[in-house]
Amino acid sequence: MGIEPTLQREGRVKDPVVLLDLLYALTKERVRGHWKCPCGSGAIIRKCHKDEVNELHSVPRDVIASSFVTIFEALKKSTGRA
Repeated sequence: MGIEPTLQREGRVKDPVVLLDLLYALTKERVRGHWKCPCGSGAIIRKCHKDEVNELHSVPRDVIASSFVTIFEALKKSTGRA
């Protein structure tokens, strides 16, 4: 089980593509505070969900990578590109 259900269930990230971008950046440890917040508010991370995004840095990369694969495969199936 990955972190994607928590992020989507709590309404932090509604768009699965945005979630994929965030997870990919986290696997590379390249999330920056001046990026738009993945919650969709239009604010930058630093002024919106900074603490929540920073907490994700403590999640092991293999868990983040697993979540990325799970979401990616689900998107492929839902778009018929499997």
